[in-house]
Amino acid sequence: ADPGGITTGDVNGDGNGDICVTSTTNGTVAILLQDAGSPGDFLPAIFVPVGDEPTRITSVDFDNDGNIDLAAIVQELNPSSGLIEPVVRVLQGNGSLSFTSLDTAEGDDTVLVASGDISGDGASELVTIGGGPSFRGGGESPLLTLRETNIITCPGDFDETGDVGIDDLLILLSEFAECTSGCQSDMDSDGDVDIDDMLALIGAWGVCPR
Repeated sequence: ADPGGITTGDVNGDGNGDICVTSTTNGTVAILLQDAGSPGDFLPAIFVPVGDEPTRITSVDFDNDGNIDLAAIVQELNPSSGLIEPVVRVLQGNGSLSFTSLDTAEGDDTVLVASGDISGDGASELVTIGGGPSFRGGGESPLLTLRETNIITCPGDFDETGDVGIDDLLILLSEFAECTSGCQSDMDSDGDVDIDDMLALIGAWGVCPR
């Protein structure tokens, strides 16, 4: 009921893609396993608690243990402010449909959560978009700290103002093309400035970490 977000991944490690859907009314993730004996068909949903009013969700192996993990935006009381605020809840998977719940840092009005190798180092980072800073690999999350790597202090801050914002996006768009002689907007160093570089910049959006 009331689906909030959807993602796919091989949750149980059987080689088949499964579907995960958040429910905003019952605070769970519904996991629909693909029937190995009948590809394209799905078994009855398995419900995993995740937190209040979950919305967006993504899946990736954050801790590099070979098992799919899930991350969803949920609502949680901030004891300092007394306000209900969005946090990213990470469900660390063990490959057998058992999950350990871990919190990351809070964000301001977080509206989207995704994942990918933003820094190009082979490790997946958790990316959020909202009114505050993104969550970078090696941040406050006990899970993401496992993926800490040495990366540029603030990738995407092309104008060196201490944050990644609209001016940096405009610089990237002005260089949107093949980049034969090298250019600063080629964030993944693949020889051109394209949508992958734009997504990397959006993933770094906000004030640079200190």
